[in-house]
Amino acid sequence: MEKESLKNRIILRLSRSLVVNDASILRKVISENLGDIAQVFEADRALIFHTEPDVLTFSVAFEWHQDGFPSVIKSLQQLNLSDYMIWGKFGTKGSCFQISNTNNIPDSYPFDSKLFRDTGCNAFIQKALSFDNNNSGFVALLKKKAGHRWNPSQEEFLEIVSELLKNLILKLNSLTVSVRTKTAPASENFLRLNGKTEKEIAVVFDKLYGSLHYGVMVFDTTLQDFIYTNNKGADLLGIAPSGAAYKTCVFSVFRSNGYSTNDFFSPEKHLVVKDFALRHQNRYLNGVVSPVKMSSWVVMSFTD
Repeated sequence: MEKESLKNRIILRLSRSLVVNDASILRKVISENLGDIAQVFEADRALIFHTEPDVLTFSVAFEWHQDGFPSVIKSLQQLNLSDYMIWGKFGTKGSCFQISNTNNIPDSYPFDSKLFRDTGCNAFIQKALSFDNNNSGFVALLKKKAGHRWNPSQEEFLEIVSELLKNLILKLNSLTVSVRTKTAPASENFLRLNGKTEKEIAVVFDKLYGSLHYGVMVFDTTLQDFIYTNNKGADLLGIAPSGAAYKTCVFSVFRSNGYSTNDFFSPEKHLVVKDFALRHQNRYLNGVVSPVKMSSWVVMSFTD
């Protein structure tokens, strides 16, 4: 009876959050309810994977785990879907998909076997998140004990909450994309800055970004430093607008949230648009790092 009550509370909380238009609140709702969902399934670990924009890789976006289980969100990033057949193929059907003993996975699926070993779990159930017939991620509940089978009523509950989570994540993505679509101006505008002094460049950036309601920072991957930050960006990071410690702060925040700064700010890797979600000073910051073609710059746009 207690578990049925918990199910109802989860559904109610997720349903009420469908009208929320604040990305930080949505992230908090998803994160906090993931632990309760795991409790319903008596799971030791709960993961929400999302498919990256390239549709070729997937990463952990949210995680919950019991005490004593290590975090895996940092290590399970940008995995090739083609390598993980169980997750990327068999687990993308409309219904729930579960394996009671991952130790029985054939040797022909080495990446899947390693993933389960890394999570410390031997049984799992998952449901794909599909938008417009495209696989956009998975909700997965994992249990350390091998041989566990989840019953039909639990599968039915996972169907319901995955649909709610799908819509919450879709809304969260739309809020993040609203930042993405307003980020960097056309590359030609940046090319006109060639030969300009640092002061002249700052004036141009301030005209472009100074009055925006979200944070914008421009990073030069050759200089390996930020060359511009608008007032909103400084405010979100809690740094004085005239401060010079932007790189130290930003890199520290990314690393403390499990990200590798090389994936965002390295000259070899800056040609791909990458999303991020950060917890910093009791705020949830989300945004994107976008490359500026034909330049060594990337633009980091973010909001709370």
